Amino acid sequence: MGTVRNRIDGDQGMASAISKNQERPTREGEVNRSAMTLPAAQAYSGLSRSFFYKLFTQGLLRRLKAGKRVLILRADLDAYLESIKEGMSP
Repeated sequence: MGTVRNRIDGDQGMASAISKNQERPTREGEVNRSAMTLPAAQAYSGLSRSFFYKLFTQGLLRRLKAGKRVLILRADLDAYLESIKEGMSP
């Protein structure tokens, strides 16, 4: 029963942290991921799946494979997004 009580106390602590920071805490390990899956990269960048594959084919963005999963390094995606931002006219 002690673990149930600790969990309840922990949940109340999270609720107060949410109300203080006005943002939802992320799970441990999700804060500073250096690689992300293709769906996560799509959500992060707003780019479509087919556009990512065009970038891979053209060599503009590197992809990693972990089994069947396609991973994209956050630093590579950020660098690509910065490069297209610099090419935009005001």
